[in-house]
Parts: sequence; C-alpha cells; structure tokens
Amino acid sequence: MKKLLAQLLQNNYTKKDILDQLRLITTDIKADSHRPPEGKAFPDLPHLITSDTTAIGSLVAAVEKLPLATITLAISLPKEEIPQLGQWFRREVDPQVLLEIKKDPQIIGGCQIIWQGFEGDFSLRRKFKKQKSEEISSQSA
Repeated sequence: MKKLLAQLLQNNYTKKDILDQLRLITTDIKADSHRPPEGKAFPDLPHLITSDTTAIGSLVAAVEKLPLATITLAISLPKEEIPQLGQWFRREVDPQVLLEIKKDPQIIGGCQIIWQGFEGDFSLRRKFKKQKSEEISSQSA
C-alpha cells in the first residue's frame, strides 16, 4: 500500500488526478480486464495489486487523508505547469501535499491559497478593493 501511494505521489500532484487514476483501475478490475490499466502512475501495477478492489478502497482512504492545498487562479493552469507547481509545494510546504486547483476569473490575477487554516489572498481583486477602500477613507478624512 505504501509503495502504491508513493508511486501515485511521484507522478501526480493533484488530488483529482490521483482519484481519477484509481477510478480507472477500479473500472478495469470490475470489468475483469486482464490488460494492465493505462495509468501513468502505475507502470508495474499488475505486480502490486490483486483483482480485488479492497486495496483500491484503502488507497482512496489514504489519499483522502493527505494534506491538501487549495489554489485559486484567474485562469486555467496549463496541464504541463502543474508538476512544476506541485514540486514546489512538495519541496517548500509538505512532501505529501496534494493540490486542488480552482479557476475564478473574478480574482483578475494573482492567486488565493488555502493551507491548513491559512487563507492567503494574493489576488488583484483584493488589491483593487483595498486601494479603493483606502481612497474612500482618505477622501472622508
């Protein structure tokens, strides 16, 4: 189980990607497919898991317990840039962190980050609102 989880983390940085991989594997197992699943995270999967979905259920439960950082951006992050962001978070924040990447065009630019109770708003929307508030305050004085 630990080996599978480590292998999943090595090639995937978002919780969605890992859970999608596990869904594909479960579908293949339930279909009684004898071909190896087409998941990039599991090159030696046939040697690591049996045809029983209990192990997959345990793996899903383990993934659900991993630390999660939520990042909101104004645009969709290109898929090829996710590993770079994920590697940075694993190096600087937590070696097992998974990312949840959201899109909200209303933040205009920058990002918002939620990590273990910390909510950092580094968006242009917040800066514009702050600047507008300061201008109104200075005009009132």
